Amino acid sequence: MPHDTPVPFEMVRKWQEIVDLLAEIVHVPSALIMRVEPPNIKVFVSSESEGNPYEPAELAPLAQQANNPLAIVVVGTAFGGEIVNPQAHVAQVAPRRPPNVRKDPGATLGPLQQVRAKVPFRIMVPQVVERSSNLAQLEPVRVFKPTGAGGAHELALTYVTGASNVYWDVIETNWKSAPILRHETGTYSVTGRKLHLFTTGGNIHMIVFYKGPASYWVVNTLRDELSNETMLAIAKGLQPLGK
Repeated sequence: MPHDTPVPFEMVRKWQEIVDLLAEIVHVPSALIMRVEPPNIKVFVSSESEGNPYEPAELAPLAQQANNPLAIVVVGTAFGGEIVNPQAHVAQVAPRRPPNVRKDPGATLGPLQQVRAKVPFRIMVPQVVERSSNLAQLEPVRVFKPTGAGGAHELALTYVTGASNVYWDVIETNWKSAPILRHETGTYSVTGRKLHLFTTGGNIHMIVFYKGPASYWVVNTLRDELSNETMLAIAKGLQPLGK
């Protein structure tokens, strides 16, 4: 797109959440969205991950000369048409409807019991999941230490919906200063639990709550395909793993 084409603030904020989450999940120090400004490319959005050397508006003659960032999305193309209304990109909020979930604590109970000894905080078990979802085939349950987290641990559960190749996550961690947690947009209290909401265009992209030394996240698909009611039901259904 032309380098002077304005990008709506809501879209930039969504991209910021994506690169922050990408750097977190892939365990890299930097995730970038680059903007083409011939003959250069410019850092347009940079993840707020610890150790990221790239700043927004930083120029690079070529991606290969930008110290080979570990994750880049280049946004740019030859412009051959008219500029559309930026509001056309804003997703319409779906009307309120019942959560699309099923109760299935056994889906993750066994895998979580197997990694219990590797996690230094209380594990939460999803009691309900999105109705068509199951644990992903490739690395469904992972325990690791995120880059730049000062030795903190993270437990990640990855689910795939019945639509295939559409993923969402439950993340449990004692990394309280994770950069993505800086973009909270609201809170919601239910059954004695304070849920911290991270929304885009009225859609809940992530829900976080804190208990003891840990925080527990429900992360929507990249396109926020789980409804707000479904996201809330999953977050409310997280319960401690029995001893």
